[in-house]
Amino acid sequence: GLGNRDHSGDAAKLLEVCEYAANMLEAGELVPMAYPPTAKIAAYRRMKNPDVTEITDYLFELIETLKKSCHVLK
Repeated sequence: GLGNRDHSGDAAKLLEVCEYAANMLEAGELVPMAYPPTAKIAAYRRMKNPDVTEITDYLFELIETLKKSCHVLK
């Protein structure tokens, strides 16, 4: 069942997607670079057991920033 699923790789996969979005934001100079998103992602990667829910929330934050910056309509 769902309760037996191994979630150990979830954080790493989410961070890959976060980094992709962060790279677009940084390359387009769409975010402040005082504490760039890639630095926050690197900090998550250094954690022994990063919080998957927190990373998911951060991914949605990055996506929302991209959507606003690129004027993407829903």
